[in-house]
Amino acid sequence: MKNDRLCCLTLMLLVASLLSCSKSKDSVFPTDTNASAPDPVSNIAVENIPGGAKITYDLPQSENLRYVEAEFPIGDDDVREVKVSHYKNVLTVEGFPDASKYEGKIYAVGQDEQRSEPVTVSIEPQTPPVVNVFETVTMNETFGGVKVNFENDFEADLMLNVLMEDSTGEVVSAYKHYTQSQHGTFAARGFPAEQRRFGLYIRDRWNNRSDTIFTELTPLFEEELAPENFAEVALPTDSHEPHCCGDGIHSMWDGVWNESSNVFHTKATGLPQWFTIDLGVKVRLSRFKFYHRNNDSPNDGAYYSGDVKQFEVWGSNDPNSDGSWGSWTKLGDFESIKPSGQEPPTNEDIEYCCVNGEDFEIPDAENAPAVRYLRFKVNENWGGVTGWLYIAELRFWGSIQEVYN
Repeated sequence: MKNDRLCCLTLMLLVASLLSCSKSKDSVFPTDTNASAPDPVSNIAVENIPGGAKITYDLPQSENLRYVEAEFPIGDDDVREVKVSHYKNVLTVEGFPDASKYEGKIYAVGQDEQRSEPVTVSIEPQTPPVVNVFETVTMNETFGGVKVNFENDFEADLMLNVLMEDSTGEVVSAYKHYTQSQHGTFAARGFPAEQRRFGLYIRDRWNNRSDTIFTELTPLFEEELAPENFAEVALPTDSHEPHCCGDGIHSMWDGVWNESSNVFHTKATGLPQWFTIDLGVKVRLSRFKFYHRNNDSPNDGAYYSGDVKQFEVWGSNDPNSDGSWGSWTKLGDFESIKPSGQEPPTNEDIEYCCVNGEDFEIPDAENAPAVRYLRFKVNENWGGVTGWLYIAELRFWGSIQEVYN
């Protein structure tokens, strides 16, 4: 009997709760199908922007107003649609392919989805980002491929597709670069030092495309250094003893990256710190890739904590055994860049630095000395902590001058 009373009481409370929710819902979202449509919006003003327009308006006083909707046809089968809450008096329509004049309609929509009479609006979008960015693109030969530079002032979400002409004369995609960065530089590599026709076009998230640019370029010669030739050099004052997370300095050339555990992680002895690598060959370096540590933990991994930010690279063929710097030649000063500049890092940032590896070119590489030993001196990390550094992987390219057995 006691259990029966308890079950009955529970059922009554559940029913009361459901009725309460129903009343609450009805009070906020009336569903009277006989209700009249809201009055139209009024006092419309248009501000044309690149690829779209911002439209402001006065909301009607209709009690059952739910949202405002805009529809702008683009061609026969494409319509730009935007819905905004009845709490807002501005909407933005985007994704127009050119700076032409477009005519659309704006509706006030009630809780029962009844539309007001439409208000016709004309807009004239400014030149869209997909065109603006295309006009800033430059393409030049670089080591192993083509380097692309561009400006994306409005930080539009774009894809830059590098094309190449293959041996049969067919034009195919060679590399796709996705970005929302304001300034951009990237390279499509892996090509021999032979003249080749390269191209590029840009596409936005509405599938609008720019024109295509073509150019004839001859990539500069380079070859990748074999990691199996690398060796640790433990000079005095070097930071070479591991702290955690991997097999010491050897973790930087074991072919494993884009994870948190298999990395070179130094002890907390303060910055700057430096370490030395024997490449096993004498080489005129052209570039190298630095793969950041990937870690899902908050405030750790790429662009946090001990992740390397500012550093120097030095070369030598006969390092002083006491670890001093007199026998070393600086090859360059470098700084890691977060493409988005956002906090926290975006998926694009992680793809860039942890999956693909951040690319660094040796300044004036064709005139740089050929060296066997490299010394990395880290002056600053992304976390601003003074203790340590971590690196997942390093890979090197250049022109090999001499091989040592």
